[in-house]
Amino acid sequence: MRVEHHDQIDSTNDRAMAIIRSWRDEANGQPEPVLISADVQTAGRGRMGRVWQSPRGGAWFSIAWPWNDRPEKTQAIPLIVGWAVHQVLAEYVGDVAKQPEIAEELRLKWPNDLLWQDRKLAGVLCESEFHHATQNNTCNTHSTHINHAEHITRGLAIGVGINGNQIAGTDTNASSHSADSRSEPFAMPAVCLSEVTSSPCEVTPLIASCAKRIASALQAYHADGLTPIRIAQMNRILAWRGQSVTIRSHRRTDDSLVAGRLEALAADGRLLIQTDAGVIAMDHGELRRAQESS
Repeated sequence: MRVEHHDQIDSTNDRAMAIIRSWRDEANGQPEPVLISADVQTAGRGRMGRVWQSPRGGAWFSIAWPWNDRPEKTQAIPLIVGWAVHQVLAEYVGDVAKQPEIAEELRLKWPNDLLWQDRKLAGVLCESEFHHATQNNTCNTHSTHINHAEHITRGLAIGVGINGNQIAGTDTNASSHSADSRSEPFAMPAVCLSEVTSSPCEVTPLIASCAKRIASALQAYHADGLTPIRIAQMNRILAWRGQSVTIRSHRRTDDSLVAGRLEALAADGRLLIQTDAGVIAMDHGELRRAQESS
């Protein structure tokens, strides 16, 4: 994996997407994945266009990853990446804090966030470049829910933001404000690794460890899909399991709200919600605990 680091950049994911688009000009061979990191992002973003504060001291990086497959297979990518980052953070917290019980409080919030004691520690944003399977033109999308059979995904821009060190006088990612006018601002308390471990966070080796684990997880998923063992591992760390939640769709044609008890992940990575009408399997949406939605 090639590595490039920037002192400051607008968005590591934008850089990853530019690299992926450059691959269309490569005549032969598999493109090399590229890890892009930055000390500061000036235009970092999360899901649905939300601002992601990226001051110096955090772990901000993206991976441009070759992915020659149908777009529908990208739907589980944020979950796969979140699980991989959880593994790294759990090991890091356990090693630095010397208290395994602290690491056990790390949870994976479907589909793409990592929480510690219900505070946001990290987030994942996956974007893709795709092209027509029978034509030589390209399109790009910020969605992982494109199910057109005539398209093939060219590459994935996998962005990860980890709140590493608390920086005095700056905001962490404690609040999110959606660019979608239909969705109200949603605040979630944030936490930094330095607060979790009571020690400064060494960002560079943390990014390297995450990149290595993400690469391994993507290779396994491409080869075998979501295996029962992997789903069981994810269910063990799934946030808010057994609790009352809501999940709101923000698709252009659907702004519905589903309320019920969070059961588990289905075999395909969808979220199972027990409602009064029965179990509903959700493949997208904004998940919140019920009390946060009121």
